[in-house]
Formats: sequence, structure tokens, C-alpha cells
Amino acid sequence: FQNKASPEEVDRFYDFQARGIQDRLELLEYVLAEQSATMSPDIKKKYDQIVSMNKNQLQSFEEARKRAKTNAR
Repeated sequence: FQNKASPEEVDRFYDFQARGIQDRLELLEYVLAEQSATMSPDIKKKYDQIVSMNKNQLQSFEEARKRAKTNAR
């Protein structure tokens, strides 16, 4: 955040931050694949919203990574 990191340090930071979101997405997508047929429409909609929010957050991390690497030393 202070523009003092190397490109490798930027990648390590964003890889670490993104890993939790990727894990959560895998779990959510598994649940949807296995259980969506038995879910109520309301619950399925909520799961879909959560998946969408996590994908958006992951995309935001990638955009932030690009910006950070532009400013990396």
C-alpha cells in the first residue's frame, strides 16, 4: 500500500488474500451442484448472490493486484 513492495511481494500478498475467496467459491459451487435441486428457490437465490459477490470480490482483487504491480518497485 506504500508502493514499496516488489512485484513478487505483491503477487504473494494477493495470492494469499484470494485463496480464501477461491476456497469459499469452490465450496459454494459444490453445494449448489449437489443440492440445488432440493433447495427452495429463495435459498438457491441467496447462494447464487453469495457466489456472485465472491466472484466480484475476486475480480476486484485482481484489479487491485494489477494496480499494485504497476506501482511496485
